[in-house]
Amino acid sequence: MNEKRLRWILFFFVILVGCFTSIWLKDLNAEQLLFNLHVSMKGANGSAVWRCLLFAVSNAAIVLLVVVGLLRWCQKKGIAQPLLRFLDKILARKRAVVAGSVIVCLLCANYNLEFVNFVRHQMIVTTIYQEQYVEPREVQYQFPKEKRNLIYIFLESMEVTYTSTRQGGAETYDLIPELRNLAQENINFSPNIGFGGSFTLPGTTWTMAAMVGQTSGLPLKLPFDGEKYYGNYSKMLPGAWTLGDILGEAGYHQVLMMGSDSSFAGRGDYFSQHGNYEINDYNTALEDHRLPEDYHEFWGYEDRKLFAYAKEELLRLAAEDEPFNLTLLTVDTHFEDGYVCPLCADTYSDQYANVIRCSSSQVNDFVRWIQEQDFYENTTIVISGDHLSMDSNFFNKVDDDYPRQVYNCVINPAVEDSNVREKNRVFTTLDLFPTTLAALGVTFEGDRLGLGTNLFSQTPTLAEELGLDELREQLSRYSNFYNYHFLYTN
Repeated sequence: MNEKRLRWILFFFVILVGCFTSIWLKDLNAEQLLFNLHVSMKGANGSAVWRCLLFAVSNAAIVLLVVVGLLRWCQKKGIAQPLLRFLDKILARKRAVVAGSVIVCLLCANYNLEFVNFVRHQMIVTTIYQEQYVEPREVQYQFPKEKRNLIYIFLESMEVTYTSTRQGGAETYDLIPELRNLAQENINFSPNIGFGGSFTLPGTTWTMAAMVGQTSGLPLKLPFDGEKYYGNYSKMLPGAWTLGDILGEAGYHQVLMMGSDSSFAGRGDYFSQHGNYEINDYNTALEDHRLPEDYHEFWGYEDRKLFAYAKEELLRLAAEDEPFNLTLLTVDTHFEDGYVCPLCADTYSDQYANVIRCSSSQVNDFVRWIQEQDFYENTTIVISGDHLSMDSNFFNKVDDDYPRQVYNCVINPAVEDSNVREKNRVFTTLDLFPTTLAALGVTFEGDRLGLGTNLFSQTPTLAEELGLDELREQLSRYSNFYNYHFLYTN
């Protein structure tokens, strides 16, 4: 094979790697990829990156070897010359080949990441923020005489889908019996009469965006020139007024705990800048010598350690005079396949199923421990999945029409249960922002903050008022108001 053909083989190999990379990234979306291009990727799970590269390179190599092998076989049979001459004629048209290859790559990326749909929405303007957004800065908040503590637990990729079909999920077996029991024993907002959860919206479907959405009532959006907003400015969403800002002004001691590096995707920046949260992450555990200096499991350290450290933190916070807000983010159920810790039983043939089952048990044990503590009487616990799981392979057998929903549970709220309409509600994760404040016994004029609605009220959510599909359509569109009111401000 001559040098010219070798160069073209290398060129097509690179094209194939690009196509297979987009296939691996099919569980992400264009919004998330755009965001991650403009913020810190420090702390990302290196093994996931390597798996992506291994998948792309190995599959590209296999395809190329098969093609080259077929050509070799044809050459031996004496039928390759006409085909090779035809290929040489095509390859001689370099510009056409390059253009065609780029088009193939773009089509592959669009099929997996829906780039065209994303770009189309950037050409349509929405006015939903001007029409529906309630500015939390302009609202007066009345806290109870004795302020309640808050424990907010973001559960990575936790959704209602994991329970059995008999319980309203989509699995043969109930993978989250403890979490389902907690929801049924306490407050569980649902779009049906049984166990259910919240829907996600554009700009809330990955961890950083989900945390922003649930604490500010805003989706996390980024224009194409996102570097202008995230690259040159040190504050995350400076125009937003969040749960952390409100509780911080009310004198809460706020702590964010996670087993990963909080600098990834700007999570630590967002919470430290909105409410002056004390950041307690993987790096903190190394600095405090809770972990050996070379310790690194999955994204940092696993959830069983997170819950153990959180118990210590809660006892410390409870001994102080001021109310506290401890916010946790779990990680073991992160795609792909999750992290198997020593507590995980080998019950199912699928690793991810075992990890989900283990997570449900660990969260339940942690909640039951909290309920045994003296500070629990004046403490509200909010448990919510951050977003739907991105491990699409796990849902191959789930009907495409099944309405996947994010898990939610509110424990010990300062609200009379008899007054709560928790079932047959169409709502999204944005509604948890004002709902959490109401669960703490905080009163405020109206029932909306940001784009969220207090679910303890009788006021329809935006999803109920506009329709879920219309709300998703509006939040997919471009908004100068969003950019200059929330992103580009001092």
